[in-house]
Amino acid sequence: MENASKLGVCTWMFGELLLSEIARRLGKLGFDGVELMGDPDLYRPEEAAQILADRGLAILSLTPMNVDLAHPDPSIRAEAVDYYLRLLDFGAALGGPLVCCHGDVGRIRAITSQEEEWALFVEAVRQVAERARTLDLRIVIEVLNRYESHLVCNASEALAFVSDV
Repeated sequence: MENASKLGVCTWMFGELLLSEIARRLGKLGFDGVELMGDPDLYRPEEAAQILADRGLAILSLTPMNVDLAHPDPSIRAEAVDYYLRLLDFGAALGGPLVCCHGDVGRIRAITSQEEEWALFVEAVRQVAERARTLDLRIVIEVLNRYESHLVCNASEALAFVSDV
């Protein structure tokens, strides 16, 4: 039986380096694909897909920019939801890679209460999940450690979150 695992790396690790240069380096190193930084304003889907394909790299998933789906300010949260909806459209145009979803990286404490922000996060991700369903895309919840986020930091929280969503 062949191992279906793919070796990839997230493109955000390369900072401002052009995607073509990232692809050149990763192709040379023998990677199978990338977790593409989800910036729909950075490049067109067909352009990104072609650059990576030319180097034999698949788009394994999309990683989101740092937005706050759990923020108690409705306008900040709405901007985050809007970003994710655009990210899903971008993902659909790329052929449907996984789309990662996580809390605001760097915000390690609730502004209001943990319970309230958990509920806001659940509701926001429900909206994202509904759009993903209509586009036939899969989303994954990325578990971050407690030094990166105050939401979904371990396996039991991930299971509870998925159940709530």
